Amino acid sequence: MDFMTSKGQSESGYYYSIIGNGEILDDSTGVKGLETLQLIRRSGDTLYFLLKIFDVIKPKDTWVDSAKRCLDAFVKLYKKYNQLGQYVKIATGEMIVGGTTCGATAAAALAKGAKYFGSDEYLETAISVMEGYYRDYISVGLSNGGPGDILSAPDSESAFGLIEACISLFEATRDNKYLDYAKECTNIASTWVVTYKYKFPVECEMKRLDINTVGSVFANVQNKHSAPGIATYSGDSVYKLYKYTNDKRYLELIKDIAYFIPQCVSTNERPIYTWDEEPKKMPQGYICERVNMSDWEFENHIGGVFYDSCWCEDSLILSFTELMCYDEMKY
Repeated sequence: MDFMTSKGQSESGYYYSIIGNGEILDDSTGVKGLETLQLIRRSGDTLYFLLKIFDVIKPKDTWVDSAKRCLDAFVKLYKKYNQLGQYVKIATGEMIVGGTTCGATAAAALAKGAKYFGSDEYLETAISVMEGYYRDYISVGLSNGGPGDILSAPDSESAFGLIEACISLFEATRDNKYLDYAKECTNIASTWVVTYKYKFPVECEMKRLDINTVGSVFANVQNKHSAPGIATYSGDSVYKLYKYTNDKRYLELIKDIAYFIPQCVSTNERPIYTWDEEPKKMPQGYICERVNMSDWEFENHIGGVFYDSCWCEDSLILSFTELMCYDEMKY
């Protein structure tokens, strides 16, 4: 947190997309003239989780100041463009690409920030953002533009981000309308979750491991594979929706998602091997994002993994921390 709030934040208030080996990188993918471009979800996720940390430990003043600067940046963005958009220039806050529900977690952060700072402005902005999302996207069954590699295509990640925003707004206002919105968002998000056990080819790694694909989550329409977990949340908002509505379908959904992930963890006792010609043993704790149930990457990649440590490990840690403390989550 010290690193992020001191060296990871731009003058505009947004958090940098990537810092690698001390170098600040952007989301322009090398396109000239778009230097300092940022997918707005990056700062939305960062701010949202920073504020969640405030719920469990006493924050330093520097962390609080940092959160307020980012909240103010989102308010400024919304006031200027009447939306949060998808891509901005991080140095100036200028919107480059509008539309999409990419900023869903920014709305969640604004709602949490309103409670923490006692700010009517943050809450009013969160409400306005959500009403726009509902009118233009949720009510027609769409969420899109959350990942950075799909342009503005439909995706599950922003759908789950919208659930976070709805639950955060309900907790800030106690207005049941946001539970109704959350139900609709969860209907959208659930369509990306696998509901059947796929029959893998006999020669593949996931067949050897007897992986049950129920609960794996497709990220978006570009990537033709499901993955272990929600990118990149525990889905505790779905559990909260169950608690607030007593509808056990939401509990069943989040249990399916959470309990799928451990199947894909490589361990010393149960190692997972890659699809390479000479298979590599994945180190203990590694999870690959691939749950391939089609030949979109090549026929011999069905039910296989590549050598990688990825975001799925965050989803597993968050699922353990935020969900497994509840008795209803246990089998």
